[in-house]
Amino acid sequence: MATVFDIAAHIRSRIGDPGRMKLNKLAYYVQAWSLVWREQPAFQERIEAWKDGPVVSELWTCQQHRNSEDIANGRPLSPDLAAHVDRVLVAYGHMTSEQLRDLSHVEDPWALARVGTPAGAASDAEISHDAMVKFYGHRWIEAERDHVAATGEPAFRGSVKEFEAFLAE
Repeated sequence: MATVFDIAAHIRSRIGDPGRMKLNKLAYYVQAWSLVWREQPAFQERIEAWKDGPVVSELWTCQQHRNSEDIANGRPLSPDLAAHVDRVLVAYGHMTSEQLRDLSHVEDPWALARVGTPAGAASDAEISHDAMVKFYGHRWIEAERDHVAATGEPAFRGSVKEFEAFLAE
């Protein structure tokens, strides 16, 4: 399985160095949509609900203290995962760090992980895979229905009903 550093290296190869905040938000969206679209995590590292949005602490620390050495040594991604990351970059890569932070703040996974934490306070609460699947999965159902209506073909491997059943588990 890829690491968050492998994902970060791929992102940098596509859009250059986006900075700490944007790279962490992009890694978060790669993970969230991998859980929905690929039905598996893109990486194993934990995502935390920091005050400025989702952060993979290992990635943040690497960028801050070790000159991004682990990112520079990131391994190439499988073709499937590379295509997935590229797909996420099409949707989110043009956004600024601040736009990604603001977007994550109005979405349930980050907000629910911070319940009980005062605004602006530090937190290491985990944003769970389940929370990501539920939130983004429901968003995907809406998009999937639109796609089927427009093309007659599902983008998801199964039907919308199968996907809804998957989310209900």
